[in-house]
Amino acid sequence: MAVIISNDNLKEGVGKTTLNLLLANFLHEKLKEKGKKIILLEPDQFHDSITRIREKELELFLEMVEARYEDENGKDSFGMEQKDDAIGMFNNETFGVVSVQSDEMVSTIDMIASECDVIIIDSPAGSLALEENKVYSLIDYLFVVFNMGGSEEESTGDFIEIYNKKVRPIREEMGSDINVYGILNKFKTTGKDFMEFKQRMENGEITKKFPDIKFLKTELPYSFQLKREPTTTRLNNIVNILEPGDVIFNYCHEVYNIIYNKIS
Repeated sequence: MAVIISNDNLKEGVGKTTLNLLLANFLHEKLKEKGKKIILLEPDQFHDSITRIREKELELFLEMVEARYEDENGKDSFGMEQKDDAIGMFNNETFGVVSVQSDEMVSTIDMIASECDVIIIDSPAGSLALEENKVYSLIDYLFVVFNMGGSEEESTGDFIEIYNKKVRPIREEMGSDINVYGILNKFKTTGKDFMEFKQRMENGEITKKFPDIKFLKTELPYSFQLKREPTTTRLNNIVNILEPGDVIFNYCHEVYNIIYNKIS
């Protein structure tokens, strides 16, 4: 069965989709030689942004392959067989993307969980607040994305409170482990909000407020932020050139180590 992961929060704009894309690319590059399959599940019928981008990427890739093939083999030589081969090549070089209606999320996960090794869920903002949304009880590793500031922290607190009330009891009843982590994202290292938050972490106030959250050692300030690009595959190049010490490298490896029990 697949390991199910999500970077999430109630709010839009906290950076969860960027982190989910980054993680999907990293895990694909890290695990493809072992034959592992990564799928990013996009349960957002209102946007389907990743799905639309991926479709455009495939279209552009096919146009490029067709042009090269016909340069070498003559006009109209690129047929269905060649197209199928090109699609297979594209799929081997990227993680999978599956778009699904929110009310079909659980059944879709049940269907694909035996066909892949990792499912990364990029949930729409506010989905945890929906009573009919039970998919969170299937998430093995939830990474709560923290932004700094009063309203941001309040929204994150609401997210965690809803999770503890609605999801934690289900996970406990299922006998499943509960793995909830926090990641500090999109902040200025010299900013007042960040400095105050770190001080509260040091004096134990944050641990008292969020006792069930284990914060990642890696933090992602604005200076290291990846902007949302109109592509899902560009990050393949990024993860291939990352080196130890790079904050994005550290984030990806810390998550990888958590998932695959490489740390105590």
